[in-house]
Amino acid sequence: MSIPNSRSPIVDLPPEVLLMIFKHASQPRTFEKSELEADARGEAVAIVHASCEAENTAHALPFVCRRWHNVAAMESTYWKHLDINIDGSSFIPAIVETFFVASRNSPISVTIVPPLGKSCSLTASQEHSRWQFIMANMSLHLGRLTSLCIETYYRSTSVIISRFLDGATLSLEDFRLTSHETDDTSPLQICSLNLTSSRLYELHIDAGSFVSLMESNIQWPSEGSTDLNLKRYHPISASLALSPAHLMAALQKFGQGRSCRQVAIDEVQFGPDDSPPNGISLPEVSYIELVDIHGPFIPLICNAIRQSSQMESMIVRGCSTPSRSPLLGYELLIRDIDSSVSLLRMVQGSEVAYLDISECDGFDDWFLGALSLRGEADNSVTCPNLSRLEVSDCTFSASALQRMCEMRHEDAPIKYIKVRLGSKLDDDSRSWFESHIEVFDWEERASSNFEAMSALEQLLSRVVDISNLGAGI
Repeated sequence: MSIPNSRSPIVDLPPEVLLMIFKHASQPRTFEKSELEADARGEAVAIVHASCEAENTAHALPFVCRRWHNVAAMESTYWKHLDINIDGSSFIPAIVETFFVASRNSPISVTIVPPLGKSCSLTASQEHSRWQFIMANMSLHLGRLTSLCIETYYRSTSVIISRFLDGATLSLEDFRLTSHETDDTSPLQICSLNLTSSRLYELHIDAGSFVSLMESNIQWPSEGSTDLNLKRYHPISASLALSPAHLMAALQKFGQGRSCRQVAIDEVQFGPDDSPPNGISLPEVSYIELVDIHGPFIPLICNAIRQSSQMESMIVRGCSTPSRSPLLGYELLIRDIDSSVSLLRMVQGSEVAYLDISECDGFDDWFLGALSLRGEADNSVTCPNLSRLEVSDCTFSASALQRMCEMRHEDAPIKYIKVRLGSKLDDDSRSWFESHIEVFDWEERASSNFEAMSALEQLLSRVVDISNLGAGI
């Protein structure tokens, strides 16, 4: 009995035939009517999913083996997107080199990031070396980029990357240059950048690099707007922290050159307060998100957006403020604020109508008492426009919430209350809320195993006491 040949037949196929198979495999599949849901949305979701599957297949083909890589290089269709991990198995120098050549003159997008959830295995010099290789291959093709998304382990790598971007003309819809560790606080090495032919819907960049970029000669697109996301900038030494005044000046300069309606600032370490130039304002901003921001910056940005007639909502998570900083907008979403004093400083004087608070130890009975107090000058309560309140997983009592509602009932009533993961609500309190609040919903926190065991022990203890009492009689 002969042993069958284990060699796969596909290995012997001519390149032209293999390319035809590739084209078929990377086409979005068609669906039978029975596979689609009856509504139009189900059909649309299925078609989009199939298109994504086809894109993923086309992207994966060159990574299978050297021969497939060479065959795929015959067709630019397979080289629209370069999406690799800088510190993973998908970083293959031959793929990088081929990508920019095999894509011919087609528009391209590049996304190069560290593996999700994996600790860094590269030293700074190793990452520098890999990125110098990538940028040397990319530099002649910058004008074809529609999206450039770069996430590095070390900010020093971003500084090296910036050398290759200096003087470039880009046509980007999405530009991202962020880092995990602020090992270098040097400015970007960009003197000029031409973005006039870009749509630039989104700009993600570490806050220090943003300040540096705004000191360069940037030609912005004349139409449309850009959502600005300022990411982690956390130097090892506090003495190297970012100047709040410098960031405010950079934000104003950006707003003067480019329409910006949404701003998000995340994990930025600020130095001591240094007064920014007078008259800084961000009049077009309608949405702001602040995450893990401490020190003097929050009062500055709140003051800058005070003149905005378009301000709709703010999200604040894990922040603190040293002074009164009324948050602006019709809607405020506040998360993870430990200090009731900081929380009061953020809402005191605010004209918010809808307040959504979650996982805030600062939302306690003292804070609710402060919402009930009236000012000596005008006799108005804190947040006079507040009518809708949603609270989840906070440390307050139902009695304090009821007192706050009673104190505001005449001229600043709370009309909507929704509580999630609240304490146990007794029947009398529930009856009061349901009769005085137009829309009321209270969901109690489920008892933990520890609480359940404690309750059971107390019950058993009472049973034993009653038994002993009966035996004594």
